[in-house]
Amino acid sequence: MKNTFNILFWLNRDKENLKGLAPIYCRITINGKRAEIATHHYIKPSKWDIQANKVKGGKGIVINESLDALKDKIRKVRDRLVSEGKFITTDVIRFVLNNSTKGGVGLIESAETLIHSMSAKVGTVYAEGYYANYKSTFKYLKLFVEKTMEVKDILLVMIEPKMFDEFENWIFTNTGKEIIKSIRN
Repeated sequence: MKNTFNILFWLNRDKENLKGLAPIYCRITINGKRAEIATHHYIKPSKWDIQANKVKGGKGIVINESLDALKDKIRKVRDRLVSEGKFITTDVIRFVLNNSTKGGVGLIESAETLIHSMSAKVGTVYAEGYYANYKSTFKYLKLFVEKTMEVKDILLVMIEPKMFDEFENWIFTNTGKEIIKSIRN
C-alpha cells in the first residue's frame, strides 16, 4: 500500500482579526485525509505569497524559518513512525506533535510488555494455561496488525472500538493452516 504525504502552508483569510491579520495554518495530507495545525503566526493577507506558500518580504524571514522548522519537524515525526513500523494518519502526526516527544506507545509494544511481565509470574500469580492463552492472543494480534494494517505496530491513541470487532472477525476467518502454522513458529 503506497502512502501519499503532503505538507502545505496556507493563509486563512476567513479568520482575519480586527487588526487585519490572518492566521497561517499548516495542512498535512496523508492518503487524502487532511489535518490542520495552527502555526500561531498572523500576517497581513497582502504579505502572503500564494504560489510559494511563504511570507513575502524581508520581515517574513523569521516566520518563513519557523514554517520550515515546523515542516522539518513533521517530516521527522513521519519518518520516525515509518521506521518504527507504526500506523500513520494525520491524527497520529497531530497527536505526536501536540502531546508527545517520543511518538506514543504502541499496541504491540504494550502487549509485549504485558506478556513479559506475566511470564515472570507464571505459577505464582498466573496459571500456565492462562498465560498460554495470552501468548496465543498476542500472536494473533501481532499478525492482525501486520497483515491488515501493513505495519508492525499501531499507536494506542489510534485504537477505535470497531477494531475489536475487526480483530475478532479476522481471527474467525483466518484460522486456517497458514495462520496456525505462523503462530506456532
